[in-house]
Amino acid sequence: MTPFSNLRAFLGIAAKWAVLAVCASGVIGVACLSRWVFAFVWPLICIASAVAAYFIVSIGVSLTPGVVELGVANGISMWSTLVSGQLIAVAAAAALLSVVIVLIRWRCVTASRRETIVIGLLSAAAAIIPVNISPSVHIAVTARLPFSLYYSFSRYYDSRTAISEVRTTYDNVNVAAAADAPDVYVVIGESLRYDHIPQNGYHRNTMPLMSLDTALISFPRIYSEAFYTHASVPVIMTDTDSLTRDEAYSRQSFISLFNKAGYSSAWFANQDFSDSYAPFAHEADTLVYCSKVMSVYSYEKYLDTDIIPHIDRWLDSETAKPRLAVIHTIGSHWWYRSHYPDSEDNFMPDIDSHDVGSLSHEQMVNSYDNTILETDRFISALCQRLRERDAVVIYISDHGENLGENGAYLHATPGDFTHRPACMIWYSEAYARLRPAKVDAIKRYRDRDGNTDAIFHTVVDLADLTTEAFTPQRSLIYGEESH
Repeated sequence: MTPFSNLRAFLGIAAKWAVLAVCASGVIGVACLSRWVFAFVWPLICIASAVAAYFIVSIGVSLTPGVVELGVANGISMWSTLVSGQLIAVAAAAALLSVVIVLIRWRCVTASRRETIVIGLLSAAAAIIPVNISPSVHIAVTARLPFSLYYSFSRYYDSRTAISEVRTTYDNVNVAAAADAPDVYVVIGESLRYDHIPQNGYHRNTMPLMSLDTALISFPRIYSEAFYTHASVPVIMTDTDSLTRDEAYSRQSFISLFNKAGYSSAWFANQDFSDSYAPFAHEADTLVYCSKVMSVYSYEKYLDTDIIPHIDRWLDSETAKPRLAVIHTIGSHWWYRSHYPDSEDNFMPDIDSHDVGSLSHEQMVNSYDNTILETDRFISALCQRLRERDAVVIYISDHGENLGENGAYLHATPGDFTHRPACMIWYSEAYARLRPAKVDAIKRYRDRDGNTDAIFHTVVDLADLTTEAFTPQRSLIYGEESH
């Protein structure tokens, strides 16, 4: 169900659906130009769309590149368990209706050559032009049926192509783990700006659990050049800087370096993949999809605390190796209300419409802050599981978020706060006892100016790896006394 709270919101949503309808009608119009093409294409679109819609309604799973990957990875035996009488009935009804429409088109619809050319041009324009109006329109349209039937497979193919590219960044690089190597957890947050957490002076206690933990240290002066996930994550994961940023898309990440040092690695995904960072996830020994791989346009609950059972199972698996985990969270991604439980909507009134233009500033901020409460619950649950271990956690949001500054919201446009992500480091008692110099450096350099391209070296530094790939001066916690 699409939420809206007033006439303005309804009209805004109707306009967005109108764009989708125009694009879809364009595709259908192009298919109609030939009876033979229509007879082949239309039943396929109808049946595939009906099946995809059935899974959205019945189990809340949208067609995304991640779902395609799961389908390929699990094979036909697993997916056959999802076949039911209802699904067969839906597919059969769609097939029957599509055949009826094909017969009507075949027998009753004719057009002159001139009419065919005009219809073809208008249909092609309707299918192509709206999709390319802006990046946000393109993403919104291609994530929905019937376009997702093509774009989900296309983006999956792009990811697989990127994954299959040979990357040899650390093949000839020496690396060694310390004898008492700690477990390292890298949490990649989503859209959390630095000034909305109490550790940085925010007037609301949006992190009531972790604000009580003195082992959590915030770094409030971090800058992210990128304000989109697909551009920011590669910078976080790789050894790049302002001069080599474009190389982030072709290098290996620190996961490969840790693997080579003898770590057991895992990537926990609570977001769908982009081809820009899918190769990094596949560097890990273990790849875990934590959600139902829903579209970010889903209005169902899509929580980061749902990751915890997957982490528990990984922690319960036996290994003599130290552990590295990268946890990619959904965090404070729009639509905010999807990312915190209704029972935890502490700041009210929160949002009640998907149309940003119809919402008040108070609603937007309240709902955004409610997502941070969920982030707090997730980080607290993670740290609770690591308290008795030699472990360190670094949290870095991919970018920040606009919350009304200069009239802008979300992170579709650049702004002062889209470039200011939250960054925090937490350490266990065992980590502090074994590495007092590093903990002292974490506290001492908390106000250091830094960029997200420092995360690679900070992670290596926190793990105490020995390697020529590490540049100490680029670590957020660099100090002569700590090295």
